[in-house]
Amino acid sequence: MRQWVLRLPALGLLFGSLALADLRTELVQTTTTVKVEAPVLQAGPCERFARLEFRCPLVVGYANPFDPDDIQVDGLLRLPDGQQVVVPAFYYQGWEPENDRTQMMLSVRYRRLPQEDGWRLRLAPPQAGEYRLQIVVRQHGRRTGEGPETTFQVTDSSRPGFIEVAPGNRTQFADSGSGQLFAGFGANVAWTRAKDPGDPLPCYEYYFGKAEGKMNATRVWLCHWAWLEWTRAVDAPGTNWDGYAGIGYYNPMIAIALDRVFRLADENGLRVMLVTEDNNEHWGEDRADEWSANPYNRKNGGPCASPGEVFTSPEARDWYRKRLRYIVARWGAETALWAIDSWNDCSDPQPAQLDWLREMRDDVHDLTRGWRPLIYGSNFARAANAEMDYAQASNEPRADRPNVTQECHYSEQPEWFIPVLREQLWQGLALGRAVTMVWPHVLVDKTNAWDTFRAPMEFARTLPLLAGTWHPLQVRTEHAQADAEPPYRSIIELAAYGDVPSWGQPATANRFEVRAAGGNQWLAGFCPNLYGRNRAAWRNPPTFACTLPAPGALIADIDEIGGGTQILSATVDGETAVTVSLPGGRRYPRPEERWTRIPLPAGDHTVLLDNAGDDWLRLRKLYLAWDNPSADGLVQATGRTNGEVGFLYVRNLTHSRVAREVLRRRPLGLFGVELSLPGLPVGTHYRVRVIDPGTGTLVRELAATAGEHGLTVPLDRLESDIVLRFERQP
Repeated sequence: MRQWVLRLPALGLLFGSLALADLRTELVQTTTTVKVEAPVLQAGPCERFARLEFRCPLVVGYANPFDPDDIQVDGLLRLPDGQQVVVPAFYYQGWEPENDRTQMMLSVRYRRLPQEDGWRLRLAPPQAGEYRLQIVVRQHGRRTGEGPETTFQVTDSSRPGFIEVAPGNRTQFADSGSGQLFAGFGANVAWTRAKDPGDPLPCYEYYFGKAEGKMNATRVWLCHWAWLEWTRAVDAPGTNWDGYAGIGYYNPMIAIALDRVFRLADENGLRVMLVTEDNNEHWGEDRADEWSANPYNRKNGGPCASPGEVFTSPEARDWYRKRLRYIVARWGAETALWAIDSWNDCSDPQPAQLDWLREMRDDVHDLTRGWRPLIYGSNFARAANAEMDYAQASNEPRADRPNVTQECHYSEQPEWFIPVLREQLWQGLALGRAVTMVWPHVLVDKTNAWDTFRAPMEFARTLPLLAGTWHPLQVRTEHAQADAEPPYRSIIELAAYGDVPSWGQPATANRFEVRAAGGNQWLAGFCPNLYGRNRAAWRNPPTFACTLPAPGALIADIDEIGGGTQILSATVDGETAVTVSLPGGRRYPRPEERWTRIPLPAGDHTVLLDNAGDDWLRLRKLYLAWDNPSADGLVQATGRTNGEVGFLYVRNLTHSRVAREVLRRRPLGLFGVELSLPGLPVGTHYRVRVIDPGTGTLVRELAATAGEHGLTVPLDRLESDIVLRFERQP
């Protein structure tokens, strides 16, 4: 997902420059006086869940206002119900973008507003009634000053409040004020880049304006060319690169940009998952977005000799907790802030990383206790799924917390982007996922796919997902016919995804769960390079746990081969199944060598792919294909019910980009389709509605009664996909 590379020929010289020292010394206050006045309300209606901002007039000395070990300013807040909570304050430095646009990127010019400097406290009051607020100052851990108490009155409002894990259904989110379901659908608008589309330029005013009323969830990155804390790795005077000064110093211009992002998100009805790190911050030694420029690197004044020490060093953990405190202090009052997401594009955590995640989760909860819920999670999955406030969605969803898909499968081909996105959004809802989002916003904009999120978003709002116990529906295809003869082949695509190392490092994951019913899938952490004996340090061959409904095959698409003879070896359930020799002396395989088919019977199987040669070979993609003996297998129905209400997303599996591209087969029309839903009470009457998944409009309505074999629903013709909703009638 990198957008460009900046080379750093004079990295060490730049980090040692006088400019860096000047930036730090500008913040120093040398007074020995401590004077704390009453906070002054600056902005915001005094309403429940409205963001209030107080100036905190004080005179106090410090070296670094961002370091709470040096100077810590808190608000002691007494709520109307008598509970007292602590709300952290933060140091604010005034800036504004010269182009008056909101962009999360570097090399943007800002204008200084020194009259705005000072300490601020932000909160969104969770209750109506009278509040009491007092500012307290600590220096080097010792309480040295406190101001007079001020009171203010908060009136009730219809604002929805913060996002929390729904009390009535732990697999869903809800608004803390209204108690209404929050089922999230949207695009990652992670950043802006100069080459991206926009009018008149790429900015959040443009993207969030396009999203208004059509999606409700997004991810924004406070990293990867919009770091809060970094080093001045590029000399770009007069731009927001000037805001970096190493560990413990937070870029005030990037912070201003994020202030504006949250205001725009609130205005346009969006909830933001804030991504705080990207995995490539731990890579490399020659780029401005990698370990060479990381402020935690000992070469840059940080505490860590290697990236792994970010998780194990007590000093590094302490610095990270300070950054979390600043994030909570500055943006914790934003009801648009839905969740914090640490470490993008990571996979299974090591024990030290899991311990680190627990510590930061608890720290976030402690910082916000009593005045707001704040969801904390991570792209670290598997073992981390049991520890975070939400789980990374997988083939085995957790039943004790919300499951979130942050970047669903998509097609880079414009003509297929919307159909694949629609399928992923509806399938995610039918699988019980609380949120489904897609990458990237640029493709969403170029294909004008903004409205694709609206239909599932509005449909989900009508479902009583917070009432009763929801469980997967068992669905049988009783009958289907196709306008072609059997056998009918189905296929799904398995592709590497994320910022995985493409050369010179082992893959970050080596085991993947693949189910035919899951559709096209990303393999997060999968490296398409299979390294041979001479590159032993890079080897981490992948294993695939495959589930097929009928006999089929795992198909490897070979892209390139290294020097010498390479040997693609496939082991199925512990037995060698296929060995393909690829002689050296050329870079690319011959057409007849490109595809390797690994036969698999129906059921569950484990497939190990390896290179038994000397050097390397690269796979383009993998595919899982199977043959259906009848057209019944071409209908995929996924759904959920609580006994009173239920819904299904029904797909024609031949309407597929992969089938068109790889199998060279046209979509088949299916007719005479009849589904049965077993397990519903015999004799119970249901109202069944057929809905267009593209528009959300009603196609037709029918009445049906459950019999001995369940509820039978005739669909007649199925061209691509439809949605069914059924409700029990008196």
